[in-house]
Amino acid sequence: MKIKKLLLTLLFTTSAFFPFCEDPDPFDCDCPPLEGAFFDIKGATFTQYRTGATENLFPTGVNEKVTIDEYFGFGVEFDVDFVSQKCPHSPGFSLINTAYACSCDSNGARGSKEESLKSITIYTLNDFDAAHPANTRINELFEISVGGPRPFSSYLSLDNYLIDNQEEKIRSKTLYLKLKHAPDSGTKFKARIVLRLSTGEAYEYESKTVIF
Repeated sequence: MKIKKLLLTLLFTTSAFFPFCEDPDPFDCDCPPLEGAFFDIKGATFTQYRTGATENLFPTGVNEKVTIDEYFGFGVEFDVDFVSQKCPHSPGFSLINTAYACSCDSNGARGSKEESLKSITIYTLNDFDAAHPANTRINELFEISVGGPRPFSSYLSLDNYLIDNQEEKIRSKTLYLKLKHAPDSGTKFKARIVLRLSTGEAYEYESKTVIF
């Protein structure tokens, strides 16, 4: 009886020695091999988008004429390497019935291991309106969605999001920046975006010109 109690105690306390590791196949689910459940950001690709009634996104053309209902803003997709820490694995033994708990992780599903968003700054390169002449910061005119182009009603204030999430690790390889209202009629809109990470990396983008 004492031996049985000792074995059970060791079984339930062993996980304390590996608090930050992960097992990509904890329930022997026949999952495809993971490159890594976390990611490390190596670059960023920016795209300027227009939209339509269905809220689908389409890349804009140079000097494309748009209305505020047709224009979206910008998408950012991070270029990443996948990374992981592996747990020791004992095949063929599990306390949990695989019929109840079998699921597979995808690459990068747990987000960045190190990076958080330090800042995103958006500048208009032409006069936007009377309050925003050329080279003015226009963050207050944008909303953000992290993780996908969600329904537009769910977007958050860009500046508020950055303040509230400065210490949080980046959880998705994509984010979207939506313009809230139009510039003056006939304005040629062109923007510069500077994105900085907590690790010191910085990425800059200059958009195509669109005409409102």
